[in-house]
Parts: sequence; structure tokens; C-alpha cells
Amino acid sequence: MKHLVEQKVEAFIKKTKRPQVNIAVWRDGELYQSNFGIAKQQTVGVFEVGSIGKTFTATLLAILIEKGVVGIEDKIGKYYPQLPILKDVTFKQLITHSSGLPADPIKTICFTHASLISNLQKLKKKILPII
Repeated sequence: MKHLVEQKVEAFIKKTKRPQVNIAVWRDGELYQSNFGIAKQQTVGVFEVGSIGKTFTATLLAILIEKGVVGIEDKIGKYYPQLPILKDVTFKQLITHSSGLPADPIKTICFTHASLISNLQKLKKKILPII
């Protein structure tokens, strides 16, 4: 896997002229991570993952549903009673963007669970949820 990833990333950098690419791949229980390019390289850092976060979230939710940990129609308030705004919002509404919550609800970066909860407690619904 390592050789193939390195080959693809080097070709990508050459084609796009990116100064740096950081990559992490988890496959079959093995983690491969590396930095490529000419920018100052470091192996530890926090990055804005952008829209790929939706893919991560949907995948993790599917795993939890498959394992019977949560149900797609479960209300999030069941798991987070300290967040009244999510009291009647289901996982299905959240994952399909039909919860009535703002599109980009938190303008600050939350590095801890506590800061995420604190910011979510300040939210107000933007529109009524789609049932």
C-alpha cells in the first residue's frame, strides 16, 4: 500500500503544483501516514477536513446503526439531553440536512467535546424541520 500511495501522491503534487500534501490511510487495520512536498513538514497537526466530514459522519452513523447502537429514527436528545435544540431532531433529519438547524452552525473550531457541546447549546433553529 505504501508504495502505491506514495506514487499517486507524488504524481498529484507534480500535476497540481501543491506545496504540500498530508495523507493518512487506514486499511485492513494498518495506518499509513506521511507528508509530501516542499512546505515545512510535520506529522502532528489539526486540519479542517471540509466536506469529507459528511462522509465520515455518514459512515460512522451507518456502522452504529448496523451494530444496533442507535436507530436512524432515534432522537438525538435521547443521547444529549443537555442540548434542547436537538430534543426532537432524529439522526435521519440530521444526516439528510432536514433538521432545521443552520447549515454551518458553529463558526468556531471545537477541539474538545466540551467546547462542541457548549457551542451547540447556543444554537437556535433556523427553520422548522422537515418531517
